Amino acid sequence: MGVAGLLPVLKPVAESASLERNIGKTVAIDTYSWLHKAVFCCADKIVMDMPTKAYWGYFNKKLNMLRHFQITPYFVLDGDYLPRKAGTEVERENRRDTYKKQALDAHDAGNSRLAFSNFQKACDVSPELAKSLIEEFKAHNIKYIVAPYEADSQLVYLEKIGEVDAIISEDSDLLVFGAQILLTKLNDQGVFVEIRRENFKNCHGS
Repeated sequence: MGVAGLLPVLKPVAESASLERNIGKTVAIDTYSWLHKAVFCCADKIVMDMPTKAYWGYFNKKLNMLRHFQITPYFVLDGDYLPRKAGTEVERENRRDTYKKQALDAHDAGNSRLAFSNFQKACDVSPELAKSLIEEFKAHNIKYIVAPYEADSQLVYLEKIGEVDAIISEDSDLLVFGAQILLTKLNDQGVFVEIRRENFKNCHGS
């Protein structure tokens, strides 16, 4: 998700930086942006309702990186769907059903590569999966909160009241909601792109 054309306009103030800059700080994390990537490795099992926690490996790797830099994570999960997006959710569900059928057909035909590609497209982050992730947070004593609806405004609110120092997300919508410090495109080496709201005045684009 995001605002079309926003990031190119903000490119002059988008700075490459390392997590080392945030040692000792607390960051809010757009949990679903991580979870959608984490489930890619086990999409077939999730779509076919087979028990798996393989997605936790993705989170554990990221958490170890944050611990290395003495950064405290504060995960924010999406809550209920926004009523005005009900139509969009129905469309997405229909697309996922189509991909699931194509995945199963490819699987039965012995085309494992095509099957897994379609399983990934059919995979959804369900409330059950989110609940399973929350149980992992509890077991590892990791701070989290479930937003009333989408996580965007909750992430920005935590920053606004001083609960966190910055926000990690791939969603540029957060800048529209008022995020002050957005850390995006975080890689496995702890390098990311930082966008600070205080630098918006240096942008000259439309």
